[in-house]
Order: sequence, then structure tokens, then C-alpha cells
Amino acid sequence: MTTNINSYNFLRTMKKDDTIQYLYSLGKIGIRLDLESIRKNLSLYGNPQNSFDSVLVAGTNGKGSTASMLASILRKSGYKVGLYTSPHLFDLCERIAINGKKISSQRLYNIIDDLKNNLAESLSFFEFITAVALIYFSQEKVDIAVLEIGMGGRLDATNIVNPLLSIITNIGLDHTEYLGKTIEEIATEKAGIIKHCGTLITAEESEDIQKLFKKICDEKKSKIFLLGKDFSFSSANIDLNETSFDFTSSLAEFKNIKTPLCGKHQAKNASLAIFAALKLSALKYKVNDKNIREGLKNAIWRGRLEFIRSTRTMLFDCAHNISGILQLCEFLKSDTMKGMPVNFIYGALSDKHYDEILKTLKPLAKNIILSKPDHPRSFDPEKTKKTFYPADSRVIAMADPSKALKLAQNLSEKDDLICVTGSIFLVADILKKFEKTETGSMERYEEKKEEYSYSGR
Repeated sequence: MTTNINSYNFLRTMKKDDTIQYLYSLGKIGIRLDLESIRKNLSLYGNPQNSFDSVLVAGTNGKGSTASMLASILRKSGYKVGLYTSPHLFDLCERIAINGKKISSQRLYNIIDDLKNNLAESLSFFEFITAVALIYFSQEKVDIAVLEIGMGGRLDATNIVNPLLSIITNIGLDHTEYLGKTIEEIATEKAGIIKHCGTLITAEESEDIQKLFKKICDEKKSKIFLLGKDFSFSSANIDLNETSFDFTSSLAEFKNIKTPLCGKHQAKNASLAIFAALKLSALKYKVNDKNIREGLKNAIWRGRLEFIRSTRTMLFDCAHNISGILQLCEFLKSDTMKGMPVNFIYGALSDKHYDEILKTLKPLAKNIILSKPDHPRSFDPEKTKKTFYPADSRVIAMADPSKALKLAQNLSEKDDLICVTGSIFLVADILKKFEKTETGSMERYEEKKEEYSYSGR
């Protein structure tokens, strides 16, 4: 009997490995901005994307945080809420969650296998996992799903839904090889999530981009609501554990709203989530003051200005483009940080503007350690060092993330900060090395003794 059980477990493990290998093999198709393939495949499942309400969240930065906070508010309001985000930090299952609980690995594998065996047309990795999420949400009969756009908007696989409202957090230069070389071109692509007779909520501050959005909304007979005009936040107070602020709009006002997500930009993202929840409440998904406060208080979005207290204070932030790095630098220069010396561990993918980002980090850095995220498109730390900082002893190439962490710890004095940034993949590589231990009322983290293995992202 034991032999039979062991054989069964072995075969089940092999099957899971084959399923995951198949899914990641779809990465060879590359990034494809096209809705036809996912539309054809979902039609075989009765168009599951039409069986529940949805909200689309696009933007260069902050869309994951905003989506997570909005989903948390709706969940605290008593609804069954799907949340789809990307990329994942540790585990593929993180991308697909209902009421804060990620899809089980077995359920994920089952849907992947079923979809694989019924494909009407080939799908890219992102199209495939998006289809899996939509099928899962339909099978589980969610009331509403909050969907984070993968890239752009107009031709992103998530844009197959017809959302109750659309959110665009902001517009910055990123993914220029796919979305366009200018801010205006990128904004136009992201505005593709605005639907006919729909609703757009945005925190974009550029007047030119606001005018562009207004023009598109007028053409589509859609409504537009702007941060700073239709809703706003003030009195933002940031410490190492939370952000608090006041929220004002024509729909409602709230004093001393709190979220564990740190940074002034998170007050902006939270304001987007609040106003979106209020607009949904006017439609059909009723929320109240308590729901909003509890939802934001319990929102979790790891790796975004996340502090860990280990042998040294560590800060993890997934900022990967210049806009995100500027937000990180604003936080590091704030009174909250009190001028702590910063040792950066920085790693990026090769298609990012890392030369410009390093120039931005340099004035705040005691040292910068260049490390290599465990990703096939990672930049080369040694080459970057030789190209941009050949004679600077404070910029050090250390490709292995584990060794980069040890070096940062050795270089850091008691009151220094170690900041890991540049890529969600580098953040995950180093964050995986820590496990939480309870020490009185303070959360502390100790380094894991066992090694971890890369499972593909």
C-alpha cells in the first residue's frame, strides 16, 4: 500500500511539473498584444468573462496596489471578489485569488490542463493565465473581479471584459518597445480600456494627458473623474508601518484613513480605490465607512516599501522604472527616514533604463551593489559596472543575490538601511531568504538556513 501511495504521489508530482513546464514554455511566443486568440478560446467555455462584473486597473505604476485595496474594500463589504494581478512575487497561484485566498495549486493545474487540451488557437503565457483566471472566477461564481492590466490596455488580454468602470493610475515611460516611444502614445494605448458609455477614474496629473483622456471619453460618451478635481486626499502622514490621510469627494469624506502600504503615492492609490468603491456603491455594490476603513487597513501588497527588521533594517521595493524609483527616492528623502544612510542592492531587466535609474539613486547611496535577478532577461552587473562606474568603489558588482545580501550586511553599520529594488524578481529572490519570527510585539525576520530554488516566472 505504501508503495502504491508513493507511486501515486510521484506521478502526481511529475504531472504538475509537466503542466508548469508547458505553461512557461508559452513564454517563447513572447508578448502578444491581441484579443482575438483569447476571445476564440474563451468562447469555447461560454465566455466566462461575461458571467461576473469587473473593474479594470491600468497604469504605469500603482495598479497592483490600487487593485488590491479596491478588492479588499469590496471583500469587507460582503461580496465574493476575484483579484487578478501580475507578475507574482513568489508563487504563480498569487496571481489569482478570491476573497484574499489564492487559487490552490491543484485547481490551477486542473484548469491549465483542461484549457491546454481544448485550445482553439495558441495563447501566449499571459493570455493563457488570464484565461485561467477568468474561467476560475466564473466557475466560483464571484460577484465581481478586479483585474490588473498586464501591459498597456487596448490589446491586453484582460481587456476582453466589459468592466463597470476603468481605472488608470498614472502614465509614465515603460514598455516603450510595445506601447510607443512617447507619453502620449502610451496614454492612448492605456486609454483603450475606456468603454463606450463607461466610466474612467484616474490619478494622472499631467494636464495634457488629462485632456487626451477627456477627448477619448467624450468620443465614447464616457464619464471621467479626476484626482484633484472630483476627489482628493490631504494631510498624508507616513511612518514605517502605515500611511494615514484624509479623503474628500462629492460622494463622501473620510478623516484619518489608514493603510499599511507606505508612501505618499499609496495615499493616492488608496484614494483611487476609495472613489472607485464609492462609484460602485452608487451602481450596485454597496459600501460604507466601516467597509472602506477595514478594507484599506487589511490590504496586503508585498514588496512595496516593505520593511523587514533583521540584523539590519531592510526595505524592499519593486520599483522598476524611473517613475517608481522617483517615488522610492521621495520616500527615502522624507522625514520618515530621517536621513538614514542607504546601501542599495539593485538589479534590473535588460530592457529597463537602468543607467538613468542608477544616476537617480546615486546621490542617496552610501553604496550600490549591482546584482542579477534570476530571470533570463536580467541585465549584466559586471558589464554595467564597467560601462558606467568603472572607477567608483561605491558601486560594486555582485551577481549572486545571496552574496549581494551578505555584502550589503557587511558594509552596513547599525543605523544603515539596506534597500533592495529595481525588479520584482530581485526583490523576490532576496525576500525569499527571510522568514518571520515573533519577538514580543515586534515582527522580526531571520534568514532561512535552507536554500530555495527558482521555479520560473
